Amino acid sequence: MENSNILIKERYGWKKTKRDDITIWFKGYVFNSNIETILMEMYKYARNPVYCSKISEWVKTLHGHFAFVVETQNWVFATVDKIASVKIYYVENERQCVISNYALQLKGLPNNTHTDINNSAVNEIAMSGYTIGRKTIYKKLYQLTAGESLLLTGGKIERSFYYTYSPWTVQERSEQVLRKEFTETTLSILEQMVSSVNGAQIVVPLSAGNDSRLIVSGLKHLGVKDVVCFSYGRANSYESLTSRKIANKLGYQWFHLPATIKSQKLFFESKEYKDYLTDFDTLASVPSVQDISSIIQLRNSALISKQAVIVNGNSGDFITGGHIPSLTKLSKNSYTERKIQLMDSYLDKHYSLWGCLKSDTALERLKSEIDILIEDRNIPRDLTYNCSHGLIESIEYLGRQTKYVINQQNAYDFSGFEWRLPLWDDMFMDYWESVPVRYKMNQELYKSSLIMNNWGGVWRDIPVNNREINPLYLCWMRNFIKTFFYPLGKERWHNAEKNIFAYWLDVSCNFAVVPYSKVFFDSRKQRNYISWLAEDYLLLHGQGKIIK
Repeated sequence: MENSNILIKERYGWKKTKRDDITIWFKGYVFNSNIETILMEMYKYARNPVYCSKISEWVKTLHGHFAFVVETQNWVFATVDKIASVKIYYVENERQCVISNYALQLKGLPNNTHTDINNSAVNEIAMSGYTIGRKTIYKKLYQLTAGESLLLTGGKIERSFYYTYSPWTVQERSEQVLRKEFTETTLSILEQMVSSVNGAQIVVPLSAGNDSRLIVSGLKHLGVKDVVCFSYGRANSYESLTSRKIANKLGYQWFHLPATIKSQKLFFESKEYKDYLTDFDTLASVPSVQDISSIIQLRNSALISKQAVIVNGNSGDFITGGHIPSLTKLSKNSYTERKIQLMDSYLDKHYSLWGCLKSDTALERLKSEIDILIEDRNIPRDLTYNCSHGLIESIEYLGRQTKYVINQQNAYDFSGFEWRLPLWDDMFMDYWESVPVRYKMNQELYKSSLIMNNWGGVWRDIPVNNREINPLYLCWMRNFIKTFFYPLGKERWHNAEKNIFAYWLDVSCNFAVVPYSKVFFDSRKQRNYISWLAEDYLLLHGQGKIIK
C-alpha cells in the first residue's frame, strides 16, 4: 500500500479540528466527553504511537452516537459508534487506502480498481435491503460496521471490533428487580438526554406504538415542558388518531404532516429527493424514506424551532425482545440443531423482500456469509439453550438494525436537525442484553413495565398499535374480495392482498415510489414498499435485473 488519503466532506454536522500535526474530523455527540477532550486523548496516542493499537479500547468508553477520523504523521484512525449511526467508508487495495464519509466519492475516485460489482452484496440487498458485514455493492469499497475501528499504520490496515451487542451475557434476577432497573435506567437516559440538548425544543415523531410513547410519557414524568409531537402520513389513520390522543393527554403540542399517494409521487420525482439519495447513499443498503418528505415539510415550516432536536423511538421494538422468534420448538440437546432452526427463522423473516429470490441455493449462500460474520465478530459457537436467542439478536443488530433501520436519522441530518437516540443508549443496550429471555419474549417485561409505571397516564386507556383499515370502503372491499380467496388458502390470499390493497393501506404512502400497476400485476411476491425501493436502488446502480 503506497499511500492513504482522507476525503471528509464537512457537511451535515461533520466538523474539522486541527492542532499541530493532529487533525480530527468529528460528527455526533458524546455525553461523557467533548471534542477538546477527544483531541487531547489523540495527542496522548500520537506521542506514544506504540500504544495506538489501544485506541479502540478507549473508544469503547465513549458514551454517545458519533464517528470520527484522526490523522497524525504516523497513523490514521477511523471509528464509528456502537450502532454505526454515522457512516464511514473506505477503499482498500494494494495501492492506497482512502477514507471518506461520502460513499459515492470513493466510487468516483480516478484510476480506481474497486468498482467491480460485488454480486453477493447485490443479492443481499435485493433480498433484505442491506448487505451482510462490511460489504458494499462494489468490491474493495467497504463500510465500517457497528462497533468497528480502523487503524492504518506502517502501510497496513488493522480492523478491530471494540463492541458487539451480546444478549447471551444474561444475569439472572427477579422480575421485580428487573422492573426497578428498567425504570431507573430509562429515567436516567432521558434525564441525560434532556441535559444534553441545553434547553432546545424536543420534537418527537409520535406513533401508535410503544417506543415513541415511552419517550414522550417519560419526558412528561420528568416535567419537561418544551416538547412537540407530530404524526405523518395518511390523514385520520390509526397512527395519527392515536398519536393525537397521547399528545392531548400529556398536554403537549401536536400536529399532523399529511401525505397522499399524489404528494409522495411528486416528492419521489423531485430534485430534493434525488439530492437526498446521492448525499446519503451508503452503497450497502436501500435508502431510508420512512419520513424524509415529512421532515423536509417540517424544516420548511414554522411549526417547530430551527434549533429543535428530534428524538424518535428507534429501535425499541428490537432491543426489548420484539424480534425474538419462538423458542418452544428449539432443540434442547444440540446447539448445531438450534442454530439451523434459528437461522431458518431469521432468513425467512428478514430476507423476503422478493419471494421469487428465496431459492435453496440463495439461502445457503446467505448462511455462509452470516457464518463469516459470526466468526469475524467472535460470536460464541456453543450458546446454551436459554441464551440461543442471543445469536439471532446479535446478527440482526449487525444487519437490519445498524445497516438499514438506523439510517432513518439521515432524514434529520439532511434537513439540518440535531437528533438523539435514547433507546440506543449504552445504558439501554447494557440492560437489555443482560435480561433473561423469558422476560424478553413478546416484550413481556417491557410492555408490562410500561403499563405498571403508566407515565403520563397514557398506557392503560389508549390502545397500542390498534390497527384499523381506513377509509371504511377499503375495509369493506377487502373483506368482500377475501371471501373469494377463502377456498384457495392463506398464502394465495396474502399475496393477492399485497397486490391489490397494500398500495392504498400503507400509512406512509411510500408505495408511491412505483405506479400502482406495477404492484397490482407483480408476480414476484413483493413484501412491502421496501421491495420496490430495493429494485429501484439496484436499477440506479445498474443492477436491477437481478429481480426478475
